[in-house]
Amino acid sequence: AAQQAGITNVVATAGTALTEEHLTKLAEITDKVTLTFDGDEAGLLAVERVAELDRGQLDLRLFVARLPEGQDPAGLVADSTGPSLKNIIAKATPIEHHLIDQILLRYKLDEPEAMARAIRAARPILRSATDTDVREKATEYLAQRVGRDLALVATYLEETNQGRARRRQRGAGRSIA
Repeated sequence: AAQQAGITNVVATAGTALTEEHLTKLAEITDKVTLTFDGDEAGLLAVERVAELDRGQLDLRLFVARLPEGQDPAGLVADSTGPSLKNIIAKATPIEHHLIDQILLRYKLDEPEAMARAIRAARPILRSATDTDVREKATEYLAQRVGRDLALVATYLEETNQGRARRRQRGAGRSIA
């Protein structure tokens, strides 16, 4: 489908199965991969699975081209009335931004406690970014999406992270029961 749309340098996986081995091979030939899974729940879950893969040693940036709900790449190529696959791929966002968006959908951001929980829920995404620039951009994106000052969000993340570490130290060796 991508070739028909004039998109070159394409690799297709079997369904939504992208592995660490695939990423390692891709990192040998490029530093940027755009994931374009179907626009359904399985596609969203596939992106989450890819995000969980170990990319620590790879110089590889992942982006997500989000297809319209219920669409797949072949369907977009066949349907000339909707958005083009090429345009959707051109608007791909960093995987960290995509994952932050998915987290924020679960919370009512107009409620302060829910916003705080959403920010805390995004922490693993920020911590998984090994590149400092990527982590900073993802933190900026999170702050923008929740409508708060970057310094405030960064400070909150740091304080709540330090609080967790202190609670773990104090609780070492104790039973929850």
